[in-house]
Amino acid sequence: MMDLLDARMWLFNVTGKAKGERILSVFKYAHKRYGVKLFVVDSLMMCGLNEDDYNGQKAFMEALCEFKLTYPVHVLLV
Repeated sequence: MMDLLDARMWLFNVTGKAKGERILSVFKYAHKRYGVKLFVVDSLMMCGLNEDDYNGQKAFMEALCEFKLTYPVHVLLV
């Protein structure tokens, strides 16, 4: 199974938090360079946003939606 996934899965594995801008830039790179079409963000709380930063969460969601509308991809947010 790992051999199958190795040829088809590209991971952006971060220990700790990654800011939303960095995540989106990596997503754009992965799509353009490797043709990645499915992106999973796990979890929203590890995207450099405070739990009570509702405007920041909304802005990140809007950026994810804009990314999805710009490129032929799917984005899943945990």
